[in-house]
This record gives sequence, C-alpha cells and structure tokens, in this order.
Amino acid sequence: MNIIPQPLSLKEHQNFYLLSYNTYLVVEGGCTRHIYRQARLLQEAIEKNTGFSLHLTKGEARTGDILISYCENVPDPEYYRLEIDPEGVRIEGTQQSIIYGIQTFIQVLEQSGARLPGLSVEDRPRLPFRGFYHDATRGRVPRLSYLKTLADQMMRYKLNQFQLYIEHTYLFRDFSEVWRDDTPLTPEEILELDEYCYDRGIELVPSISTCSHLYKVLRTKQWENLCELENPGGEAFTARERQLHHTVDISNPKSLELIKGLLKEYRPLFRSRRFNICADETFDLGKGRSRAYCEEQGLGKAYVGYVRELCQYVKELGCTPMMWGDVICEYPQLLSSLPEGTVFLNWAYDAGVKEDVTKIFGESKVPFYNCPGVNNWSRLVPDFQEAFENNRRMAEYAKRNHGTGLLNTDWGDYYFFSQPEHSMLGMIYGAQFSWGDSMEAHELNRAVSRLEFGAGLEELADTLWKISSNCLYQWMDFCTWMEDQDKKELHQEILEKKFMDPEKINHLDEANRELLEIKGELSGAMALARPEKRKLLASYILSADGVRYFNLLGSILARGEGLREKTDSEQAWKLARSLEEWFASYKETWRAVSKESELGRIQSILDGYCDILRNFCAVQ
Repeated sequence: MNIIPQPLSLKEHQNFYLLSYNTYLVVEGGCTRHIYRQARLLQEAIEKNTGFSLHLTKGEARTGDILISYCENVPDPEYYRLEIDPEGVRIEGTQQSIIYGIQTFIQVLEQSGARLPGLSVEDRPRLPFRGFYHDATRGRVPRLSYLKTLADQMMRYKLNQFQLYIEHTYLFRDFSEVWRDDTPLTPEEILELDEYCYDRGIELVPSISTCSHLYKVLRTKQWENLCELENPGGEAFTARERQLHHTVDISNPKSLELIKGLLKEYRPLFRSRRFNICADETFDLGKGRSRAYCEEQGLGKAYVGYVRELCQYVKELGCTPMMWGDVICEYPQLLSSLPEGTVFLNWAYDAGVKEDVTKIFGESKVPFYNCPGVNNWSRLVPDFQEAFENNRRMAEYAKRNHGTGLLNTDWGDYYFFSQPEHSMLGMIYGAQFSWGDSMEAHELNRAVSRLEFGAGLEELADTLWKISSNCLYQWMDFCTWMEDQDKKELHQEILEKKFMDPEKINHLDEANRELLEIKGELSGAMALARPEKRKLLASYILSADGVRYFNLLGSILARGEGLREKTDSEQAWKLARSLEEWFASYKETWRAVSKESELGRIQSILDGYCDILRNFCAVQ
C-alpha cells in the first residue's frame, strides 16, 4: 500500500472492508461545519473512485458506515487515526487533522476501489508547518483555476501553508502605471482562493516584496524616485536585469510610506495571521541614493532598521512577520533586533547544500523555516534529482536544528518558461520529507508514480528524471544571450562558455536519441494512466521535444555564431519551423493555467532565434 507522506505507524490486517452503495458517510455530532465541508470532499472522492453516491449525514454510525469523529485528547494537534476493518471505517482527529485522515483514506481508496484492506494508521508530522511557495509575478500570473489545483495537490499531500510571491501582479489601487501592461490577480480571486484553501486545511499566507526585486514598480515615472539607483528605467527590460535590480532607497521615508500602504491594502484579504515581507537579495543596497546613510549606520544596521520598522508594522496589522533570511544571516548578532516571533525563511536550492546557515538560525533560537526548491526555474524542465536531494537535506537540517517548518519554493526566474504543473513532483518530495522521514529516491518515485498516474506506471517518475539529464543548454542562457546583446562581454561569454562547450556539442546526438526514447515511453504510458493525468503526460512530451529542439539550437549557435563553421541551411530552416510549431502548442498549455502575463516576452525571444536560423539559410 503506497501512502505519501508515509505514516508514522501503519499496520495491515488480514481482513478487508467492503464499501457498498448503502454505506453512509457519517459526521459525528461534535464536528464543526468546517469538518462537514471536508467530509463533502471525501464524499466526492468516493463517488469518483467507486461510482457509489453515498449519503452524508450527522449523528451515530452503524455497522459498515464510514465515521468521521472529532477528538481533543491527542498527542499533537495534527495527529489523526484511521481504522479500516470489516465493521467499517473510522477517521478520528482534531479540527486541524481530520483532513489528513481523509486524504490517507482517499489514497487507500484509489488503490483498492470498494474492497479496502484492513488497516490501522496513527500519524502526525515531524514539522508543524509544511508549505509551498509559488511565484505569481515573474513571467506567469496564474489563473485562479490553476491555483485551486495547486491547493488540491497540497491538501492531498498534507501541506498546510501556501504563499504567492507578489511584486506588482496584484491589482493594487493607484498602481495602474505598474500593472497596466500585465494581467494582475484581483481582490476577488485572492478572497476566493483564501476560502478555497481554508476548506482544505491550508493557510494562505500573504507575501509581498518590500525591499528589493521591485523591478517594474521602480521603473515607473510614479515611483522611480524611490529606487536606490538613478535612472532605473534607462536600460531595456530584460530577465537578467530583473533578477539583479531594483531595491528601494531605504533612507527615503517615502519608501516606507509606499510599502506600508501596500501591506495595509493587501492584509485584509487573508485569514492568515502571518505576513511574509520577503526583503531578500538587496544587491543594490548602499550603492546609490542610500550610500551616505548606509555608510553612517553600517550596512547591516541600516538594513535591519528598515525591515524592523516593516515587521513592527506587520505586527500592528495583527500578523506575525516572516522574511527571507539570506541578508540577515550575514549579521547574526542583529537577529535579536527584530520583533520577537519574527519567522526567518532560510533558503538554499542546491543538492549539496550544507547545514552551516541552518545552524546560525538554530543556535540563535529564533523561529525559522528551511526553504528548498523544486528546481523548476530558469529552465524548460525541472531538475528532479536536484529537487529531491535539496528537499531531503533541508528538511533534515530543519528537524535537527529545531526549525518549525519547510517552505518548498517554485520561482519564475526568466519568465517562468517551464510548465508549472511539472513542479508537482518536487512539491511531493517536500511534503514527504517535512511530514515524515527520508526515503530512498527510487522507492519514493515508485510510490508517487502509482499515486499520481496509476497502477502499472511505477517507473514513470524515474523516466521523468531523465528529461533534465539530457538537457544540454538552459533557457536562462538562451534568454540572456538574446536579450542582453548590448552587453558585449556577457554576450560573448555565454556563447563561449555555454554554447561552445565541446562536451555538449559532442553529446548532442546521444542526448536527443534518449529524449526520443523518453517521448516513446511517455506516449505508451497514456494507455495505463488515469484519464485526468493524460494531459499532464502530454505536457511532459511537449517539454521533452522542447529540450531536443533547444539542444539542437545551442549546437547550431555554437557552430555558426561561435566556431564560424558552415551551417546546414536545411537543418536550420527545419529547426526554425519546428520551434515555431512547438511554441504554438506551448502557448496553449500556458494559457490553460496562466493569464497572458509575459508570454509575449518569450515570444519575442523565440522569434529572434528563428530569425537567426533563417538568416543562416539566407547567407549561405
């Protein structure tokens, strides 16, 4: 029996329970309306997996019924118990934890149908806060329907916090110059998502960039005077520049006035009593308008003074402040300067991440989460192997150093080119490691493959891992080479160090052959996959094709632009057509889950490469 996250205790019995058309789903009298709504989700899952439309009622259960029971005397607020035997099913837990028992039962149901094995499950998580952080700013603004899909997946794997990264993509009042060329989230969408998450045991936590990464905000005529650097809109808009700039001038009181206004406007949309002010990667701080102030105060004290005032304001709004920990960890002696209870979010995204920074927060005895990533950004396909190991390590470090949570991140660097649905596998890794213990990769992949795609497809996740291992060139490099051509040294460096790498050129044929084999395996898997998962498989096939085309594009650029070799004009023309046809399908998948957002920026980059390919044809 595959259950993810793996329960703390699971015992299988030599009997079974037969769910029938006359079974009742009973909510015990002491249960709240909130629990009743969660029981409705179970009712829907039973009908989906068995065809039986059960009555849902309140009161006392009879033999053969499914009983949802509320209890208070438990060892942990997130503890639940599930019993399945010939007499019936009992799901017992708290207001907070019954949803977890329901999800475990649904996973059993999906694998067993109406003849369920006898089981005794007792379970609770290792970390109390288990979250997912989704970039809703750079590249893609997600559709509400997709955000609800994310929330459903979070519920399924017992995650309990959800954050959306916002710089400018919320419809702030008086911000029309900022979002006028975008498709921002509306207050109605946030309110509806908050309600949807609440019903699924998930806390939707507001998160706004308040110090750095305010690229579009500080490029406007309205707010450019608050940017640390002069003339912030002087350079062309590029994905690389967006990652490096812009930070607010913390020495200007009007900067605080602006940011506090955003916090005040955004806060009422959420039930949550937490608020993430971000305040990370302050690359420009002290290099422009605030130079004299930062030199006088000291860079660390200047930064802490600014975020302390924001944190205090968040507390006045009735919330516990949260913030990224990359800047403050450089000044551990100043951690105590921030308001008591501030939660620090310690991020690190590589597979070989060390424990040293986690120890800084642990030894300082401040509340903190560790924040790994799904490794889905700056590329076309996720690096699942990197995501697995990064999540595994960061979860273990959090547990050893008294961290209170794991917040798994999904960023949109370089226009969120990858399919966001492909982040789900990395999300599940974080769910397993934050709830339970480590698992061997192949074992976890087999369990996830069966739960997500169906019986007979246990090797599917291992196959998905292979897509990334055959990706020779990264989207980030294609993006920068095309957009930053005015930076001659950078342009040439990417050509020489990325595209002209002899190992990549020599490995092209082998990598693309394996990608075709992967495409064949995924195509065959559709016959066994659950019908609702076939579109997801189709999107993986699209991505595998995209990797093949970009592998070929990188090698052609290396030979034609770098090595000045004669380019096969027929091959270049064919690749241009293939990329254009591929991108037409890509745009359909984008629009299914995302608003229009910055799709046009990706279009212009792809058009530029197709024009280069056709120029090769024209001049030779």
